[in-house]
Amino acid sequence: MASLEACSAAAPCGPPASSIGIIPADVLYDVLLHLPAKTLCRFRAVSRSWRSLLTADPHFAEAHASRHLLVVTVFFDEDRRSHTDIFDLSGTGSDG
Repeated sequence: MASLEACSAAAPCGPPASSIGIIPADVLYDVLLHLPAKTLCRFRAVSRSWRSLLTADPHFAEAHASRHLLVVTVFFDEDRRSHTDIFDLSGTGSDG
C-alpha cells in the first residue's frame, strides 16, 4: 500500500485509468440499446454524457426504436403539468 509521501502528481496513487471501470463508448451504446425505455429514462440522471446520448443523439433513438415497439402517452393534469408514460411492447424487458 502506498504511503501519503509516495503519492504525488508525478506518481499518483491508485489503479491506472484504464482499470477503474470506464466502459468503452461502443460497448455502452450496445448495452443501452438492449434496455427498456423506462430504464433508459432513469439512466438520464447518471451523467451529462449519458443524458446527451439518451435524449439528443438521433442515431441512438432510431436504433433503440428499431429494437423496441413503444407506445408513448402524454397528458396534462389540472395544474397543467405534463405526464409522460412510455410502454415497451417488444417483450425484451420490463421494469415491473
